[in-house]
Amino acid sequence: MRSLRVCRPRYFFYPSLVYDVGFQLSYAAVFSFVFFHPFIYGLFYFKYWIPDQIWGLLTVSLAAQIGTIPFLLHYFHQFPTWFLLANLMVIPLVSVILYLACIVFVVAPIIPFLGVLLTKILDWAGQAMLFSVHFIERLPYSVLDGLYPSDFMLFLVVLSAILISLFIVYKSPKSLTGALVSVIILLIFNNLSVYQKLSRKEVVVFNLPGKTLVALTKGRETIWLTSDKSSTIDKLKYYTKPYEGFRGIKKSSIICLSDFSRLITNKLFEKKNFLNFDGLSLCVIINRKFSSIEWEQFPRTDLIILSEKSSQDPGKVRKNLPSAVIIDSNTPVGAGNENQLPMITLNDLKMLNTTLGGAVQIKFRPEEDGEKIILSCGYFNR
Repeated sequence: MRSLRVCRPRYFFYPSLVYDVGFQLSYAAVFSFVFFHPFIYGLFYFKYWIPDQIWGLLTVSLAAQIGTIPFLLHYFHQFPTWFLLANLMVIPLVSVILYLACIVFVVAPIIPFLGVLLTKILDWAGQAMLFSVHFIERLPYSVLDGLYPSDFMLFLVVLSAILISLFIVYKSPKSLTGALVSVIILLIFNNLSVYQKLSRKEVVVFNLPGKTLVALTKGRETIWLTSDKSSTIDKLKYYTKPYEGFRGIKKSSIICLSDFSRLITNKLFEKKNFLNFDGLSLCVIINRKFSSIEWEQFPRTDLIILSEKSSQDPGKVRKNLPSAVIIDSNTPVGAGNENQLPMITLNDLKMLNTTLGGAVQIKFRPEEDGEKIILSCGYFNR
């Protein structure tokens, strides 16, 4: 009897591929090259072959870079300043490598000696390309780093670039008008963003497995609180760098919660395990020994942070502190099944869990009479 062989279906397309960074960069570069290169290349004419080839390489690089700039800013938050020089060196070497590789596959089986010689040349071309890339990387100001535009600002930049391009290509007055309006809106929004950064007061609790990480931000300064004594800014840069970049932070410091001597600053002071940050009172419970707390006698607090190592019941805390914002870092019961999550987490707008949203954000504003107003509390999204 002939056995039946089950064949797995083969797919010729993957819809989720559109979210891949490499896919987006590749198609953006090709589309930008096809659209912009003829117009950029036609701006100048060179009679001799060598200048014309150099100009062609430069226009290819510039045309492709125009389409990839938004993706570079959005995903990598940086811009290569020497891209024209880099592509002027890399593109010819890449062409040589591709041609040589094809020739080697054909010649090596027929003439082994010539195949070995071409392989050595291929290796030298690869080494030359790597050397040129490292040389460009070591040049001063080779990369503009720390670029964190908001999604709306990035959209306005892309819209302005498209409208200006349409004006250059088709000489459309409407495109020029739209580009100017987009630039004006961009400038207004940028000024509002600067003001927002200067006036920002917020507390963000991050979901860091086995640890507690809290950002206390006022204006362009952030104090990082952590329960790990060995943590530094460099160790936590995966969390701190993007946050500080989008918030435009100019000054930051990190303090261990057990180091009470450093918890007293001009913006933060500690008293009996309670912290006061610019008028907002908060308590971070990180040890199991706090399980014996008499919540009926617990002082009035604006923010309670229950860490993974704490054995507190959020429901019990809420019963005795009805007005406080409670942030729980424990893995929720039935994680992975939303139907089994604690009902109190789903129904109480001031009881949040960092494992559900990645991070929790509290915005507040102190009043002149010493009171404070919590403007919003919810899951953090940049």
